[in-house]
Amino acid sequence: MLYDFNKIIEITPKGELVEKYNFDSKNVTGYDLGEISRLNHRGLFTGDGKTYVAPISRNRYPASSKGLGILDVATKELEFVPLDMFANLDKFQITLEMEGGGTMSTGESFFPQFIERQLLVSNTAFNEVYIYDIQSDSLTHHTFTSKLTDNERILNFPISVTTRDALFEASGDKNKQIQFGPVISQPDKSLYWRFSSEGKDNGDDTFSNDYYLTFFDLEFNMLKEQEVENYHNSSRPFFKDGILYNFLNIDDELAFVRLHPKFEEE
Repeated sequence: MLYDFNKIIEITPKGELVEKYNFDSKNVTGYDLGEISRLNHRGLFTGDGKTYVAPISRNRYPASSKGLGILDVATKELEFVPLDMFANLDKFQITLEMEGGGTMSTGESFFPQFIERQLLVSNTAFNEVYIYDIQSDSLTHHTFTSKLTDNERILNFPISVTTRDALFEASGDKNKQIQFGPVISQPDKSLYWRFSSEGKDNGDDTFSNDYYLTFFDLEFNMLKEQEVENYHNSSRPFFKDGILYNFLNIDDELAFVRLHPKFEEE
């Protein structure tokens, strides 16, 4: 799948075109997108390609969202799932108003992922996870309490700036706060992992991150949390054969840092 702003292109491994997907109001049924809303083209397909999930957001700035669209790819039938998470994330968005009327902004990230027929959605700003069960059409919300880190970001930085330097400075201040990573499934241990980071000043106009690891069981009961050292972080870590893989760029060549976990009874 090749993702663009206004379409998704499916190709074979040989580069042959399979299909172009354009999920605008003329191409979907079931939920009325209207004239000002669209199904975002930076979403997620299930492994079998039968279901597509993405935020339903405004066509115009600010592109805020009130929830997720669940699309049956074959029938093009769209279902809307309200999710207040997006409104909570919007308040941390920093906007640069540029001369000439243009805007530039930076906001929080959210992490959708399918585990079987359940959609898990977490984000960078809050110690929480949403679970949407497609078959039963049910949404559950889990919140957690950490003893090692803050449980949410706070608004102690400007959200409207007029220069790029001010944008970078405000973003730097925000990124010194807690930042939660995506949920990582380890099927062979029936566990979910999640790494979080908090910035700290080094005293020389730079800052680094402390990393924390939290374990959950399959019902999202919080089992354990601990600080970790010498951890290399990337945006989409994953498990394969019991080993945790993190992407690493070495001179624009793809590599991986592999972590071999060992579990001890306490």
